[in-house]
Amino acid sequence: MVIDPRLNQKLIDLFSYRYRWQSFREIQSKTIPSVLDGKNLLLIAGTASGKTEAVMIPVINRLLELPAGLKCIYFAPLKSLINDVSSRLELMLRPFGLVAAKWHGDLTRSEKLPIAREASILVTTPESVEGIFLSENSDLLSSLEFIIVDEVHAFIDSPRGAQLASLMERIKILSGLDQQRIAMSATVGNPELLLEWLRGSSRRDSVIVTDENRREKTIEVLTEGEVVPSEYLSKLLEETDDKILVFSYSRARAEEFAARARALGIEVPVHHSSVSKTLRVEIEEEFKQDNKLRAIVATSTLEMGIDIGDIDRVIFLEIPPSTASFLQRAGRAGRKGNKSSISVFVEDPQSLYNLLGILGMLSEGSVEPLLPSDHHLPLLGHQLIGLARTRGFLSAVDLAILKEAFPFKKVETEEFEILVNHLVKEAFLARRDLSIISGAATAEIVGSGKEKMDFVVLFPGGFEYSVQLNGHEIGKIHPAVLSSS
Repeated sequence: MVIDPRLNQKLIDLFSYRYRWQSFREIQSKTIPSVLDGKNLLLIAGTASGKTEAVMIPVINRLLELPAGLKCIYFAPLKSLINDVSSRLELMLRPFGLVAAKWHGDLTRSEKLPIAREASILVTTPESVEGIFLSENSDLLSSLEFIIVDEVHAFIDSPRGAQLASLMERIKILSGLDQQRIAMSATVGNPELLLEWLRGSSRRDSVIVTDENRREKTIEVLTEGEVVPSEYLSKLLEETDDKILVFSYSRARAEEFAARARALGIEVPVHHSSVSKTLRVEIEEEFKQDNKLRAIVATSTLEMGIDIGDIDRVIFLEIPPSTASFLQRAGRAGRKGNKSSISVFVEDPQSLYNLLGILGMLSEGSVEPLLPSDHHLPLLGHQLIGLARTRGFLSAVDLAILKEAFPFKKVETEEFEILVNHLVKEAFLARRDLSIISGAATAEIVGSGKEKMDFVVLFPGGFEYSVQLNGHEIGKIHPAVLSSS
């Protein structure tokens, strides 16, 4: 295979011998030189295309040249994905004496801080980085060289995406370095705008790399008048050797499907956000390792790139709400080869129209555009409070960098001044001579406990009760379910 001469021979040997690679995939050959050149990069490639390795091979190559310490922050949207990615990165890094650590809300301080101090790469969420900034551990972020955003489409047009864009600028302000920014996605309808979002204040050259190899997908369209979904699964399990992932867009529908499958003598584990983390991990590992378990049903918890092994077929119990979602879920199948099988159940005329729309967009090679916010004034106020708390003051240079974050592009100078004056009036900021410093009221909201959590997690989820069986948590349930029963 053609190898970039800048790659460390030990790194090439690792993938040649341990991973049995005989050559790089096309997407890796296209990506590696741009990352080695130090360019910001948006990588668009399907699930299981090798895009993580395409990015990490040149990043690890650079880590081998750098002094010890945390040099790369790796953002992922879900805790389960963080756990999966950190395990995969650990296997790549360990032969070189490097460490991959994870940091999220399910881990205690004693579980995450010591290893983060030893790590070269930290896999985490925007909320966790916000918390690090407001703690005595903000120095962890002071020498970062790389910012990687996985599954960027899951962030981009949400409030979390706006928070992430501003955090990238705060990392730059704290470190004084222009980090190399890399984002990965399986589905993007408007890549140029996403690259602009990623670039922010960075002065590096920026490129888009796209995987041109498209897997052939066979789509079978069914109605429940033809066959009941659980009976269809039973037939597939009898007549094929397929590993099958069934997708539902609601937890209730997933549970109903699993119950009907059980009535036919088929055990289909259910994987969704109300199932406990322990049980979800057990399901993932069993599906990946045990050939006897050939089908699971899931909601969005398995839509992203958690490694659950080879999948031959994806079944949709409902029509997805978008082409992007359809591609993301359909892309879970076909890892072993270029072909994959998709089965879609159509419930009514409206769902048929939706499917025809999706297939029409696919035939044109188009996906819905993602539209990140470019005028997020409340978030700007939030970030000014956090920045002043971390830095002690707000300098003109710092503010100029922060203002280049995509969510603040259209905030006018007059609006900015009104916002700062309001924060001073409320004592979140204060004026000292010609400087703006952290205000007295800030300590109350970023100190500790619930107040700090509310500040760090701008967009919290709903409250849920833990459900336990014989002392073990098996899932969570919303209070509304209990009050209505």
